[in-house]
Amino acid sequence: IEGNPFFAIEMSRLYAAESEGNSGDARPALPDAVREVIERRLRGLSAGCIELLSVGAILGFRFEFEALRVVSDSDSDVSLLDLMDDALDARVVSEIAGPGLVYEFGHALIHRFLYDGLPAGRRLRLHARAAEELERSHGDNANAHAPELAHHFMEAHSLIGVEKAAAYSMLAGHQARFAF
Repeated sequence: IEGNPFFAIEMSRLYAAESEGNSGDARPALPDAVREVIERRLRGLSAGCIELLSVGAILGFRFEFEALRVVSDSDSDVSLLDLMDDALDARVVSEIAGPGLVYEFGHALIHRFLYDGLPAGRRLRLHARAAEELERSHGDNANAHAPELAHHFMEAHSLIGVEKAAAYSMLAGHQARFAF
């Protein structure tokens, strides 16, 4: 076995070996070689672009520009679009066809690298900001976004409490139950 299948098998074995004895919360670190490749890939991007991509990583593997705008708290949509154009040119993200402007990371490992690269406190604050701002921006339609909101409120529960995390989690579970 060579190439991508070899890499996938060996990564799976590595994760399985490193996961033994973990409580299930901790994820094994990315191997140094993978981290180095991603760092080299991002090296040509500005600090502002990487910061914006890190906010996108908080939102998920796939994220809407509107959510990125709201959570990043930028005054200029044009500068955000310029930074995202840089990320597109570097093929770190791609645009997804459909309603609205939606981006997707070029690979799950890039998403994970950016997400895991955020200091824990910053990650917590960004999830709290995402929870509150997305709830506000969805307004009366917030319940339709229960899974997304539950995720952000859960990730930020130590900062903003568990009440909304529990409420949106229950609602998301109820919606999922009746979706199938």
